[in-house]
Amino acid sequence: GGGERRRGGGSTDTIACFAGKGSAEISAEGGGRDSWACVVLGDLHLNPGEMTPFYKARDEIKALLDTQCGDVPDDRKFLVSLGDLGAYGIAGTTESFENAKNYLEGYGLPKRNMRIVTGNHDLEGMEEFKTDEENFQAWRNAFDVDGEQGQFVAEIPGTKCVLLG
Repeated sequence: GGGERRRGGGSTDTIACFAGKGSAEISAEGGGRDSWACVVLGDLHLNPGEMTPFYKARDEIKALLDTQCGDVPDDRKFLVSLGDLGAYGIAGTTESFENAKNYLEGYGLPKRNMRIVTGNHDLEGMEEFKTDEENFQAWRNAFDVDGEQGQFVAEIPGTKCVLLG
């Protein structure tokens, strides 16, 4: 785990955080009541038996959100996970979905501001599910994904920004 603050042009701050096999990038745009922040997590491959490094990284990311994006209201903080949630061997199973859901909820962000994209490893529950469709439906159910194909659109109120996945 670790973090680095990079200052971009204008009023954009970006904080990059790296955890285990995955990574996160936090972007904070603007300031005051029009500010917003987004955490992007990729390829976590969470292992229920080895969660300590992931909890540590989550705590570091939450601390960065508090210290670097403290003026951003919670309802304007977003999290996007780019899939591949479960560790090899349990990826794509109900167990991996529940573990990932619990981990992601630990960020404490409003549920409506958490978006999950399915990864190729999220459909590896071949021993638990008879078809990819059943596996995908279990993933959708675990994360309350509305989009027929798992897609999402989230507008950031008061900005010209849209999160698509």
